[in-house]
Amino acid sequence: MAGSMSIKSDIMSPSASKVIEYVGPNPTIVYKIMADLLRDVFRLGASKIYEDEVKWDVTSEPTQFYGYWRAKDKKDSLTTIWIHVEVKGRQYKDKTGEVKLKIKGTITTAFKYKNPIMKALYYFYKITFYRNQRAVYIDDANKRLDNFENIFRSHLNMMRKSA
Repeated sequence: MAGSMSIKSDIMSPSASKVIEYVGPNPTIVYKIMADLLRDVFRLGASKIYEDEVKWDVTSEPTQFYGYWRAKDKKDSLTTIWIHVEVKGRQYKDKTGEVKLKIKGTITTAFKYKNPIMKALYYFYKITFYRNQRAVYIDDANKRLDNFENIFRSHLNMMRKSA
């Protein structure tokens, strides 16, 4: 009996996501820097960054914009980290406005097995040895998310998050 089991966890546990709000000049810069910022901070190739949705409404004042990006960081044959970034904002004619960034990270570990014995062995491997490796991946992702936030804040001339 073949099958699979997977374990999915929030990286920023206990909260599922982080929200950063900005009010000031040139909020649309967020859209322009996002893909490069994800690529540089998470050290990913351009093919691992997905710009899923971009919306601009220039028909009214203020100009409203929305964007959704995903970044895929394949850690090993079992584990993948996904970073999700959602941006909503508006910019007025005088180039001021506001933007709200929501960032979320998940880690998924998937095991494929062909029989109940393999399933039991994978489960044992997961709870004894692989748990520490997942903890290392989560810790590294949290550090990168903090770095992402600090660089994001510096682009908007906001105060950096204290260490």
